[in-house]
Amino acid sequence: MEELKLTIAITPEQISVRGTHPSPAALVDPWGRLHRLQRKTLIGREHEEEGLRILDATISRKHAILEQHNNVWTLTDLGSSNGTSVEDTALTAPATLRDGERVLFGSLAFFFLDDVGAAPQAETALDGFTVRGPVVLETRELPRIPVKDRTLELREPTGGGGGVAIVDGKPIQLTLPQFELVSILYQRSLVSEHDSIRGFVHPTELIRSLSLESAVPSEDHVRQLVRRLRRVFFKVGIENMIESRYGAGYRLRLRSM
Repeated sequence: MEELKLTIAITPEQISVRGTHPSPAALVDPWGRLHRLQRKTLIGREHEEEGLRILDATISRKHAILEQHNNVWTLTDLGSSNGTSVEDTALTAPATLRDGERVLFGSLAFFFLDDVGAAPQAETALDGFTVRGPVVLETRELPRIPVKDRTLELREPTGGGGGVAIVDGKPIQLTLPQFELVSILYQRSLVSEHDSIRGFVHPTELIRSLSLESAVPSEDHVRQLVRRLRRVFFKVGIENMIESRYGAGYRLRLRSM
């Protein structure tokens, strides 16, 4: 997950979540683990409250807080030393979080997912007794699909407006720009070239071919589109679907490559 690439020395054991009533929402860390959120989740380095604890020097003792009200998630920075960002924009006021957005606490990035399904049972039976109370919920790995087993089918409705990508049998609804990007990369993957360069499409070519939502599209718009598309795939358990290479651009990672 390139967008969550680590820039600090930290291990998975330095990140833990604590709470008794997890919601369907979660943060995804750089190792692909889900950390389920309470409807009021404190993020910090040293605190005893329910929330996400990150043992790293770039995280303040009480760094930020995530809260859900009326099915809307809001993120607030609590005056942290190293700041909180959403999609590379530093927070100066509470911000509404949307599904798939990248959140940065200090120097550690996460993906926010608003619904990852039902939470695991937090009660444990032991010798006829039921133990209840605060527990540390185990994170879990999202399924990883080997590149060599990956297949792709594209279906575009006659009315336009997007389409469906079927990856290893999983149908994924895509917006028009997302569908165009996958289609272009797929067609390029069929061109006979050396494996080291096969399938790559440079951003300048994509700018000319994609329906980007800007009067003056740039490589930044392409990067944002790629980022959103990666998150769409990631949410259904498909990682590393799009490969990027400096100077070459982007390509799909498929079984045929």
